[in-house]
Amino acid sequence: MKHILSIIVFSLAATSSVGHTKNERTVSHEKVQFSHRVDAETTQSLKDNGVSQDSRSYYREITGKELNEGVEVLTDGESAVIKLTPGQRATTQVGAKAVVPQVPFDLELYKGGEMLSVQDPSIRMQKTSDSLRNSAPQLFKHSEVMKIPQAMGRGKFKLKAKTKVNDDDRFVLYVLDQNSDIELKVDSPKSAYSQNENLIFTAGVSSKRKLKTQSINTVLVAPDGRRFPIKNTGKSNRVEGNWKLDIDTQREVGELWSLEVESTVLNDQRVATKRIAKIALDIHPETASLNSITTKSGSMNLLVNVIQRGRYEVRALVAGIDDSGKSKPVSLTYHAEWLEPGLQSIEFPIDKKQLTASNFRGPFVVQSVQLLDQSRMSSLSVHEGKWIID
Repeated sequence: MKHILSIIVFSLAATSSVGHTKNERTVSHEKVQFSHRVDAETTQSLKDNGVSQDSRSYYREITGKELNEGVEVLTDGESAVIKLTPGQRATTQVGAKAVVPQVPFDLELYKGGEMLSVQDPSIRMQKTSDSLRNSAPQLFKHSEVMKIPQAMGRGKFKLKAKTKVNDDDRFVLYVLDQNSDIELKVDSPKSAYSQNENLIFTAGVSSKRKLKTQSINTVLVAPDGRRFPIKNTGKSNRVEGNWKLDIDTQREVGELWSLEVESTVLNDQRVATKRIAKIALDIHPETASLNSITTKSGSMNLLVNVIQRGRYEVRALVAGIDDSGKSKPVSLTYHAEWLEPGLQSIEFPIDKKQLTASNFRGPFVVQSVQLLDQSRMSSLSVHEGKWIID
């Protein structure tokens, strides 16, 4: 299904000198509208189709002290990929500039009594490391990527710095267990939630083998770093969440929250195999809501209860009848204008010339309406129905 983007704000929000408050963009007060034809042979929807992620990887922050002593790496499958990326050196000095540590180039990988240098061609993924540095130097300038040789098998490994690093250095250890069949999946039926709604999700671990799931833990992470542990319900390898968002959901314009799920499974070697899956969510204050939707004389009429002043956008997906008598999407109309707090009316016409030129016939109906907050870049609601355009 083609999901028409609900968060990316179209170019109607022209910049102006209008004053604004925190978390609110400076945008135009002008009314602007346009519409375009859509592909009738592709299923179109303004509906939020949700978000999901599958994961066969995990990551964690480690200290230089841990790396000096040897940090444990646990894998279920052979030839797992390890990425080590520097964070920032911890400091207690007020006003001191953060220092990004160097990843040591003489790392050693141990398994039992066996040791290999990460510089060994069988381990070091030089091209991958270089590619990461070139594609995103700010993120991966000092990253090192390595792959555990197939001959070393799977299970418990130790990654150690031969040349000591500072104990208070910080690194992120990422492990992609690419050849394992243990997979963590997290789903949410929506990608956008308003404050005081219930955040709904499911998370589960799957494998072709019979394994024991030790734990599945979930935390909601705000853009500013606040963390909200969520109590799951369920048992064994699958849990569900239905958590009321009665928290402060203010964030900077366009920032997203994340739902992080971490699972631990005992595999057939009794190795505690970890997985972390993360999905991005648009969680925002409810700044406006649609009270009613009607059509009259070829125009859309909406009553909007505005809580916070700002520029709001309405999208209307119109369908017509094809030669076989089936309803098919025809056009998408965008309308944006500035609204002050209170019960406000939005009225705009649907382009009938565009509908007539489409070779579809009536009755033409608006089958989906979406309300967005352009000032704070959030998708507020989607309503589906059959509003006839007369």
